Amino acid sequence: MKKKILMLIMLVFLLCGCNAKVDIKIDKYTVDETITINDYANVDTTKDMILAKYRKYIPVDSSVIVPDTEPDERISGVKYYTRTYNDVGNGYSFVYKYNHNFDEYYTSTGIKSAYKSSYLNYDRVDNKIIVSTDNSGMILFDQYKDLSSVKVNISSDYEVIDSNADYHNGDVYTWNLSRTNNKGIYIEYNTKTSTLVEDPEEEEEEPVIEDEEEEEEIEDEIPIELALIVVLLALFGFILIVLVVNKIDKRKYN
Repeated sequence: MKKKILMLIMLVFLLCGCNAKVDIKIDKYTVDETITINDYANVDTTKDMILAKYRKYIPVDSSVIVPDTEPDERISGVKYYTRTYNDVGNGYSFVYKYNHNFDEYYTSTGIKSAYKSSYLNYDRVDNKIIVSTDNSGMILFDQYKDLSSVKVNISSDYEVIDSNADYHNGDVYTWNLSRTNNKGIYIEYNTKTSTLVEDPEEEEEEPVIEDEEEEEEIEDEIPIELALIVVLLALFGFILIVLVVNKIDKRKYN
């Protein structure tokens, strides 16, 4: 069986009359990557051909060399993207997903196959995360003429300091890449400012302390109220005893 080194994500886009979307979610521990490819049948490509050309097992690490088998097969010890797909009528939508360890994402097949060079760094001294690629743009457009567009969405709970995104909606920053808008990606985060909850138990300590203070205030108030009630009851009892004694004395004299 003939073997060759597969240009893995490039193979995914092979002969596509297609478009793609890449969703990347970043936190301090992981990078969650989802690649969605929509490929449609045409006069040269049937639906069966589309289904056959998208590999089920694509290694996560771009340095992994795998045999070109039909059908493709798993290799023991190799990590793969999880692939799912949907029939969209005149074609298929394929989804490849993997949750990377942050410090290993730079070897991702997805980013290594899309750009000549890329940079991902978490500076724990200056509290910054930087994601960037070279400015020559996505190389897939040069190699696959039927690839029309790639939308890249990057999101995080951290505050964005700077980016060259085309636009953003909330914490999702978007690059609409095409042959006329093919550029590198740059985004920088401030990891000091975020909506991430570092330790939920610590967040709950303050209201607990407030509750204890309120309980102490209530406990301080309860003895005063009880004292007033006791005094009133004693006074009422004293008056009642006096009235009873006076009534008994009157009966004796009468």
